[in-house]
Amino acid sequence: MQATTMIDYTRLAKNAKVGDGTYWIHPECVRHKLVFTGTNKEHLEFKAKDIGRNVSLIRPANSARLGVYSNSKPLFSFTTLVDDMFTQYNRRVRLDVLEEFDMFDMVLWFLDDGCTIERRDNKRAGCVMRYRYFMCVGSLCSAVGAESRFLSIMQNLFGEVVEGRIGSIQKNNSKATVNNRNWLIPVSIAKHLVREARKLQIPGFEDKLRMAGG
Repeated sequence: MQATTMIDYTRLAKNAKVGDGTYWIHPECVRHKLVFTGTNKEHLEFKAKDIGRNVSLIRPANSARLGVYSNSKPLFSFTTLVDDMFTQYNRRVRLDVLEEFDMFDMVLWFLDDGCTIERRDNKRAGCVMRYRYFMCVGSLCSAVGAESRFLSIMQNLFGEVVEGRIGSIQKNNSKATVNNRNWLIPVSIAKHLVREARKLQIPGFEDKLRMAGG
């Protein structure tokens, strides 16, 4: 991981291009701000603390609002100030921004869009517990040549960590379009991301941050 894990405006701008953030601009303004929304308050507080922003409750649990499930979780959000840099990042191609990612940016993205699936290998003695790891990339790799470029960027980032192939891009299911795909993360890379994410000690990610052997 990089020496600094401070979350400044640049890191948030990168995270919002691929993760859970949204670029927002008022119709009468010329500069963008970032809006981050989610059900994990501690996760949002971690992102907001270095820029001095507060996380607010925007929808209580079990909201009676039309279109909201009766057992819904509370929803939290924080917003940055407007900044010219956000407007510049909003105009950029996402894969170009991904070229600037460091290991900590990847950890933040994994906490946003990563997924860990438990598998029991019954063919092996003792019913060994194994895990598969995915990153939701959505439409990031839908353009011609985008998939190979994405995997090349990952190879450059994780070349010293990965054992074997850099993984592959797969559809979420048989009916998914090219705009709804995942990166199947090699276990060696996933374990590295999990170990680094655990160091942040953010509650609520226990299921996502599992790996064989603890």
